[in-house]
Amino acid sequence: MQKYTLYTSRKDTIGSDGEVNLRLYVTLDSAPQRLSDFAGGVAEIYDGYSTDTCNFAIELASFDPRRIALKSINGEEIVINPEFIQAAQLNQLEEIPLKLNQNLSGYIVKNSSWGLR
Repeated sequence: MQKYTLYTSRKDTIGSDGEVNLRLYVTLDSAPQRLSDFAGGVAEIYDGYSTDTCNFAIELASFDPRRIALKSINGEEIVINPEFIQAAQLNQLEEIPLKLNQNLSGYIVKNSSWGLR
């Protein structure tokens, strides 16, 4: 078992003094391939202006197992979506595996602890 970290930044704050960062952590036997692989892990959100950090448990979203729900102790819930493409033949959404610069609900994947490309 190894601990994996996905580093993201909120798109509209990248490069600013108050850049908002979201980190996802999970312990698995092999590197995560999809956003939903982080279910069972923990997340933290913090910004560049303060030392305040919000901590969350990561669960699968109740309405779609491809999405994750970040749940705080005080009951706050933030749903994070993977990036999708539309499957032409079935008119369904297919999840794109994790990759650098991918947009996850407004958070851009910047780096990972396992060498994501």
